[in-house]
Parts: sequence; structure tokens; C-alpha cells
Amino acid sequence: MGYFDDLQVVGAGIYPAFRGHIRRRVPQRFSLELVASGRMYFQREPEEQMLIDRPALRWQFPTHTYSYGSVDEQGWEHYYFLLGGERAARLYHEGFVPLVPDGCVLPIHRVDLFRRLFITIHDHVMHAGLNPSLAAFHAEEVLVRAKEEVAQPRPFNRYAAEFGQLCANLHASLGQEPDLPRLATAMGLSYSRFRKLFTDYAGLPPHQYLLRARLTAAATRLRETDEPIKQIGYELGLGNPSQFSKAFRQAYGHPPGNYRSSSAAPSPANQEIR
Repeated sequence: MGYFDDLQVVGAGIYPAFRGHIRRRVPQRFSLELVASGRMYFQREPEEQMLIDRPALRWQFPTHTYSYGSVDEQGWEHYYFLLGGERAARLYHEGFVPLVPDGCVLPIHRVDLFRRLFITIHDHVMHAGLNPSLAAFHAEEVLVRAKEEVAQPRPFNRYAAEFGQLCANLHASLGQEPDLPRLATAMGLSYSRFRKLFTDYAGLPPHQYLLRARLTAAATRLRETDEPIKQIGYELGLGNPSQFSKAFRQAYGHPPGNYRSSSAAPSPANQEIR
């Protein structure tokens, strides 16, 4: 038996701006999810509902029913993967549960690090020709990075609410160029101070954060629609086809056309969507 034969990633998904409402239980599967930006409500029934308005990891067990959804029109940036196999339960109960003994939501600081991990896991699961075993390897890496978050708590940021709303606004208008210096002035900050505080909050400087959000949205549309590649790049503010292709290749390792042709449709988790 190989090392990862008893730990498999059996599904994954990426939703740049999820606006739905879900109530679900996933039998025999453990779900690990990333709220990278935006705002959502979350409830592990029958516990009280909570608001998640900052980047966070959350985990779901097959023995519980969970309800969650958007609290505004912008939705939230959502990533997830599902784990199966005998070692999955141990990974959750001995790894993730002790991080938040009285809950299942862990606020995080290094958003882009976790975003890259979830995208890598997704690609290994959903793309033909890639190695599913590496998805399990990166799933264990998520636990390691989560433990680091607990050991090194996120510094206080008095502008967290403003930056959370800004991230949501950026995701809602990816094709537009934000006037970041004007936003900094409106917050009473110099641009250099604004840039540093935003980076502390989101894990990336503002322009890199926006580029990553655009590329993530482009990847979703490439997988899930047959829209022309040129149109996707233009509507998401990624420039002409050459600029779009170069940026996408740097992020995903393939140009947009090859990425689309190698993508497989994700298998939806058992869920009730209302």
C-alpha cells in the first residue's frame, strides 16, 4: 500500500463569488473549506449561527449538518476539497479539531498561501494527467500551515472591516480598475501605509491580490463555460490575449486554452441548495 492510499482527495471546487445558500451533510466525507474574502453566515446545527467576515479555514464532518450562505450581493470567495479514506478521520480529529477545540472555524492571516494550496489541490484532483496523490500531500500541508497560524496569531488590524469590504468590492467588479490611492486617502492613510496594512490583511499587496482574484475567476470561467478566451480576459481586466495568456501561464502553468482542454467538471458534493 502506498503512503497516500488511505487518504484521498475525492472532490474539490473553486467559486470566486459564491452567492448561494446551502444546507448539507456529506456522508463518509470530511470537507475542508477556505473563505478567502467576502462575508458569509455559517452554522453547525444545532449550534448558533455565526458571521464569517474575515479570511478563515473551516472544516465539516460527515456526522453533522451545516448551513451557510451569502449575507450580501457580493458573496464570498470559496474553495473546498473533500477527503476520504481511513486516515481522513484521524487528520481531522487529531489535526484540525485541537486547533479550535470549541468550534470549526480558524481565522487566518496568510490568505494567498492557503489560496495557492487549495488551487493546487483542485488542479491535481480535477485535471487529467496530474497526480491525485499530490493532492493528498498538499491536504496535509494545509494542516501544517494551519498549525503555524495558531502559533503565530494574526496581528491586530484596526482597518479589518474596511479591507474586508474592499476585497468584496474588488471581487464584485473584477473588470474595473480601482482607484486605490483615492481609497487610501478616504481611509485617512498614505498609500504606502494603506498598501502595508492591506498586505497584512489579505496576504498580498493590492494589485497582486486583484490579479490573483481575476485569474481565479478566469480559471472558473474556462472550466465551466465555453465563452471565448479573448472575451474572458477582456471582461476580467486581464488585457489583450497575449497579456492574459502570459499572466495565466505564470499562475497555472498552462496557457488558458490548454487549461480549458485539460479541465474536468467537478463532482458536486451532496447538498441542498435553496
